[in-house]
Amino acid sequence: MAFTHGGRKIGFKWLIENEQVNVQTETGLSHAFAIDEILSIVDWLAERFGNGWFPLANNVEKLGTNTEQPGLGLAILSHTPKDIFHAQGASYLGVILEHAGILDWNGKSRGISWKLLQQPRRVDELNNMLANATSDISQPRQLYSKKKSVEKSAPLQSNDPRRNFLRSEFCLLSMGAALSTRDKSYPIYCRNVDSSRREPAKAALRKIVLSLDSRYSTSSVTDEQHVAFISYVAAHLSSTHEHFWHKGRFRYGIAQKLINLQLKYLWVSGFIPEPPHCPVDGIIRDLTSLEYDWTRNDSATDYTKAIKAIRCIASTAGLSLSEWELRSFNRRNSAT
Repeated sequence: MAFTHGGRKIGFKWLIENEQVNVQTETGLSHAFAIDEILSIVDWLAERFGNGWFPLANNVEKLGTNTEQPGLGLAILSHTPKDIFHAQGASYLGVILEHAGILDWNGKSRGISWKLLQQPRRVDELNNMLANATSDISQPRQLYSKKKSVEKSAPLQSNDPRRNFLRSEFCLLSMGAALSTRDKSYPIYCRNVDSSRREPAKAALRKIVLSLDSRYSTSSVTDEQHVAFISYVAAHLSSTHEHFWHKGRFRYGIAQKLINLQLKYLWVSGFIPEPPHCPVDGIIRDLTSLEYDWTRNDSATDYTKAIKAIRCIASTAGLSLSEWELRSFNRRNSAT
């Protein structure tokens, strides 16, 4: 198994068949690059950079607005215009070309760059280099075991104590994840409010979180309504519990993580229909190369832009936002 170079290293395997390189990631995503396409991409890079360094350049927002700098991601996009999901595969293609001895990596996980070591001139030459690179790497296997058929139990009713127990546990998990930022410059609570004095603020949070399954019990909640509700929660908690929060604000980024994560738990448990959005956190940011910092950001506009960019990636994979995030999310220990 090979790994990408970003902060969250994603494992993947690849196989050459039918004149293309097929990539399968540990998160369940797939990419395919035709051999002749790769040759054209290498030519594109050689023409513009020669033997100099070039960046990864696969930021989803910049690719979507045609503002990304020249680099590997833009080289891929130039051969498949508008297919941003395909261009996101630059993270994997760069590593594959390293294994083939075509590229050299600068050794950085931030500011990832490569330079050409050698340039194949023909499809058969490139095919041989790639084949040699994969000769000591096992063939991709099914990364997820086949589902076993299980007997379905009746759905839990709203007054079932088992359902109430799960709602409460989900609430604890969601609050723990949303309030556990490690950014010392942007803490959740005001510095003079220690853990023994935070219960009123937490009680207000729990009340909101535990109301979500009734609020989102139907699939009629629109994007605009969802964004507005997150804005309301951030503003309401900032107003009613101002002295608890850092600089008096319960930030929008924290609010969206809290709400979207609880909705995700409720959805996968079958308690509510599919929610309109997914949690936007560090894992999703790294997967999509977004520049959205959920722990610091306090803007509904920036959040909406991030959702739009993620939705663009999800749609190219034929998935909804929630489905794409669910397939892409990996709790780090799933590879063990």
